[in-house]
Amino acid sequence: MNKRLRLLLLCSALTVTAIPAFASGDIETDEPSISQAKISLQEAIQVAEQHSGGKASRAEFEQTANGPAFDVEIIKGKQTLDVRVDPMTSKVLSSEMDREDNDQSSDPID
Repeated sequence: MNKRLRLLLLCSALTVTAIPAFASGDIETDEPSISQAKISLQEAIQVAEQHSGGKASRAEFEQTANGPAFDVEIIKGKQTLDVRVDPMTSKVLSSEMDREDNDQSSDPID
């Protein structure tokens, strides 16, 4: 079978399976939860920056295993922190080093 026909069949199969899942609501969205948040994303960023003493480089609303949270990535010096903020109470739920984004000594750019 040529490559174009395989690709067409794959795309068709994915479309056929994705449409019923979306229609039934199986695909997770953040929209209902974020509309119920008591604080805005900007307020969550301010809370995370004040808590850590750093500056936000990224922020998003997430559904976590423990419920919804704002996840704010903070840069403080050479450290990168992940700070989670409760969207209902504006309290910091957790703050920990982000090991994936920290500079690695094995980087060729060092």
